[in-house]
Amino acid sequence: IGCPASVITAFAKRGDLLLMDDACHYLMTQGALLSRSNVIWYAHNNMEALESALQTVNEQCAQSNAALTRRFIITEGVFHNTGDICRLPKLIELKERYKYRLVMDDSHALGTIHAKGTPGFFNVRHDKVDMYFAGMDKALASTGGFCLGNKEITHHQTLSGAGYVFSASAPPFSCVAVQTVLALLAEHGKEYCRQVMDNATLMRTALRDVGGD
Repeated sequence: IGCPASVITAFAKRGDLLLMDDACHYLMTQGALLSRSNVIWYAHNNMEALESALQTVNEQCAQSNAALTRRFIITEGVFHNTGDICRLPKLIELKERYKYRLVMDDSHALGTIHAKGTPGFFNVRHDKVDMYFAGMDKALASTGGFCLGNKEITHHQTLSGAGYVFSASAPPFSCVAVQTVLALLAEHGKEYCRQVMDNATLMRTALRDVGGD
């Protein structure tokens, strides 16, 4: 079911609440569906819409005296479907103010916009993102995926993540490939990410020159 769906379903269950960016990619939406949680979609990268949804949920819960459930804000670092970057500092501010957990897929940001992904790009600590995960088939040039969090989160993920429990271990050469790429990013990350941005600019320019949108 893929890393994103495996992570979401490991933590979110029936009756929980997910506030999701409406540009999240297919595997994330499948994770939300499989979790059987209640999902509220907010307009893509619109922090005003997200905050309005958070306020509405608070008001409805106060009026109904509803039981407390697990609540998550779910987003991507660099969006698969649009290519833009999430507003991570504002997301962290909102999740801390309203007491939600932040779940982020950083597959397209890690090793591209920054050697440490979106948190590195915004110069924030990774532990500000409660569940940080990424596929290793993008800049890390391997297969599989990983999820980072505190001790309790990673322990729960090990026991409850369907993608971990019901799949085989990654081949050793795939793990070594990822370790090698991470070591290279630690040493030459700025140079590599700058080259990626230069290549992207060159591609956009070339497409515009031939009439691409």
